[in-house]
Amino acid sequence: MQQNLTEQAYEKILNKIISLEFEPGQRISEKGIENVIKIGRTPVREALLRLRQEELIYVVPQSGTYISKINLDRVFDSILVRNSMENKVLQEACDQDYSRLEIFRINQTIEEQRQAAIDRDLTTFLHFNDQFHK
Repeated sequence: MQQNLTEQAYEKILNKIISLEFEPGQRISEKGIENVIKIGRTPVREALLRLRQEELIYVVPQSGTYISKINLDRVFDSILVRNSMENKVLQEACDQDYSRLEIFRINQTIEEQRQAAIDRDLTTFLHFNDQFHK
């Protein structure tokens, strides 16, 4: 059960970082996060340790814990890798025989993502981006 709560805490905090609810450079506290995500101290602490190892948060001694700022070099590297992978995946996808229903669902997901972009709704955009890539 503890591992499950730790994973839930990790996912909730990660989603708040990705969606910019926790902004880069923002100071956070274990207690504050416990109150926001409604999960206890130990799972939150373990989730924060994992996020620290992944360099999504950092600790300044005598000051506190902060959300890491966006590293543009890593962003550009990620874009390069993703573009390379997506081209290969796209080639493989084009060789598949999709049903009309699957094509309709893919197009619907793309349209929902497009509308979220127009509405500047990052959370919804990311949701449909994940759906598309699944």
